[in-house]
Amino acid sequence: MGIVVEVGWGKKGTKQVLRTMKKTGLDCGVVVHNGKLENRNGVWFVPRELFLLML
Repeated sequence: MGIVVEVGWGKKGTKQVLRTMKKTGLDCGVVVHNGKLENRNGVWFVPRELFLLML
């Protein structure tokens, strides 16, 4: 059990996270970015401010 996490700046996609999820057999992915909260293709895009509040 685990979560694939990618942290980045600027425009992000799901390709890298989905590839890592498949390679590791995990089914949850999170991208921390400077945009809005949304779910794309099973990957959660979380604003960095919200992510920091969760720590």
